[in-house]
Amino acid sequence: MRYLVSKKASLRFADGTSVELTPGIQEYPDDVAAHWAFSHYASPIDAAEQPDTKGKGNAKKQQASD
Repeated sequence: MRYLVSKKASLRFADGTSVELTPGIQEYPDDVAAHWAFSHYASPIDAAEQPDTKGKGNAKKQQASD
């Protein structure tokens, strides 16, 4: 999945591995995105990950004419 990374960071995992985050649009596997600090530096940009707001918003309520 693709993410927009805002700041450079190094995520360290319990098994001793680390992943470097670099600013820009990057792809990361789910296990990296599950790191507790990942969301502080990156946000998803793929359309499938964006909330569906279709049909929601500031529409006026229709009054019943009965």
